[in-house]
Amino acid sequence: MWERFRTILGVNRRNLEILDRQNPRGPVLLAGSKLQTKELLTAQGVPVPQTYAAFRSRYDLHVFDWNLPDEFVLKPSGGWGGGGIMVAVGRNGA
Repeated sequence: MWERFRTILGVNRRNLEILDRQNPRGPVLLAGSKLQTKELLTAQGVPVPQTYAAFRSRYDLHVFDWNLPDEFVLKPSGGWGGGGIMVAVGRNGA
């Protein structure tokens, strides 16, 4: 019965047998950090959006100057696949 499932490539097997072998750990870790990736791209002359702040602790939220443009994006540094992104469009300043 289980013989037919041998050809199914599950996520864990795919990661171990294909992705991990094809993608060296260093570049994968770099790509996982939006700030480090942005620094690398900027150094190579690749245009990137402006960063207004990088919050490293909750305290940073209290001391940040919240005078932002009406349109901006909040992105978690370790997020992937669009998860956790918040887009502010047309704020009224309140």
